[in-house]
Amino acid sequence: IKRILHYEGNNGPDGVKRKSPSVDEPWHYIDPKKSHDRELLHMISDHIQNLAQALTEDNHERAAFEAAWLAHAIVDGLTPAHHFPLADTIEELFG
Repeated sequence: IKRILHYEGNNGPDGVKRKSPSVDEPWHYIDPKKSHDRELLHMISDHIQNLAQALTEDNHERAAFEAAWLAHAIVDGLTPAHHFPLADTIEELFG
C-alpha cells in the first residue's frame, strides 16, 4: 500500500498537471456523448496490461505505479466532472 500511495498525489497524474501544466498530461476525461472517445478506456487497458506484466516479473515498484495510475484513471472516469467536454469549453472560454 505504501508503494501504491507513493504514486498518487504529487507523484500521480494530478501531480504531473500541477508540475508541468499542458505538458505530457495524462488525459483522463471522457465525453460519454461521443462513442469514439476511447482514449481513457485505452489508458485503463494499458495500465491493466502493464500491471499484469509487472506482477509476472515480480517488479513491485512498477506494479505499484501501474496500480495507482490505474485506480486514478478508473475513478476519474467514473466522476461526472470528468465527463464534461472540457477541451471544447476551455477553448470556448479562453478562445
